[in-house]
Amino acid sequence: MRAWPKRAEQQRLVAHVRVEAEGDGQREGDGESGEATGSAPFVGRLTLVDPSSGAPLGDREIREESCEEVVLALALFLAVALESETEDADVPSARPPESEPLATSRAARPGDAKTAAPPVVMAARGGTWNIVAGAHAVTGRTPEVAAGASAALELRSRIEWPVVPYAGLGVDLVPYSTASEGRGQIIFGWAALVGTACAAFERVRHRFLAGRWEPWVCARAEAGGLRAVSRGFDINQAKIRPWLAAGGELGIACWLSPDVAVTLGGGASLPFIRQAFIVNDARVYRSPAVTAELGVGLKLRAW
Repeated sequence: MRAWPKRAEQQRLVAHVRVEAEGDGQREGDGESGEATGSAPFVGRLTLVDPSSGAPLGDREIREESCEEVVLALALFLAVALESETEDADVPSARPPESEPLATSRAARPGDAKTAAPPVVMAARGGTWNIVAGAHAVTGRTPEVAAGASAALELRSRIEWPVVPYAGLGVDLVPYSTASEGRGQIIFGWAALVGTACAAFERVRHRFLAGRWEPWVCARAEAGGLRAVSRGFDINQAKIRPWLAAGGELGIACWLSPDVAVTLGGGASLPFIRQAFIVNDARVYRSPAVTAELGVGLKLRAW
């Protein structure tokens, strides 16, 4: 059971249970216990199904001489599956009383198995914290295309919606870029605190991308500074100008495991103030109307 798909990897699961006598079904019983006196055994099958696609995700089959033994064994299978999905689940509390299989008709059992699904959903409670780090190429925030780095902490909900929201807060920086003016040089640097509000497309991931590739889209806000330091001039200066911008980004994550993913994405931002730097009455650089970046990252599930 523990080798079956986990809640972190799959959508909502539905369990189907079927118990029947093998052969022609001509058996004798004692009327109350349902125990068989014939030689043909009872066979029971428990199957997990993805309701979005209808695809079976695994099954267990058991044969016993008693119908009651088959039902209790399948109930134990299901209890173990539920226990494996939660940290503090108690297997005995998930097991039905022994009298329940006798009081339940065979036609009602599939419905009863489906009603056991909500505890599995409740196990996915709260949210997950992810640590994200990346490297990217940036244009527009400094005069030339420059290398940048970022680090962030994400909080992602575990709800089972087709589109799962999450948010992040981190830092983004471009430590070095240069521009020349005559015999002098200006060294630029950029750094900002970045907040993101994102959405991951879970339905696309599980239905079309084999459950591993996950598209995402984010809106972002940046607040920081753009720094310029001149060198080689008669009078050298150092200035820091405020940076405020908003934009968006999109990309795709490849989940190598439930806790590790690599990402590829890019985006664009629009600065609210287009800062300009002037040296010796000549404008060396002014922020463009649109800045852009493209990069790769690593995402680790911390908790």
